[in-house]
Amino acid sequence: MLNEKINELINWLNSNFSEGAIKKKFEIINGRKYTKIISSEEAGSKSVYCFIDSNGNILKPNSWRTPHKTPRGSVFDNKNWNEVCFRYGVKYINGFGNY
Repeated sequence: MLNEKINELINWLNSNFSEGAIKKKFEIINGRKYTKIISSEEAGSKSVYCFIDSNGNILKPNSWRTPHKTPRGSVFDNKNWNEVCFRYGVKYINGFGNY
């Protein structure tokens, strides 16, 4: 169930953020503790878009390897993805998004 929702999130991200001046592609890398969502640009640069834990919480990255511990949303709440996920990353704790 979790993997299906993660794939739905990837499809949603690719359909919403693959157009525009900077074209992005999102992909999944599975780890031991977290699933990492990677954002790739046409120029070849890659960055961590977010982490997803085993409970389905969407976590903002602190670095390439570690997420921030405060959940920003859930993959199971797809009605709120547009309030959590923005073109350049997930929202900050204070609610601001990096558009």
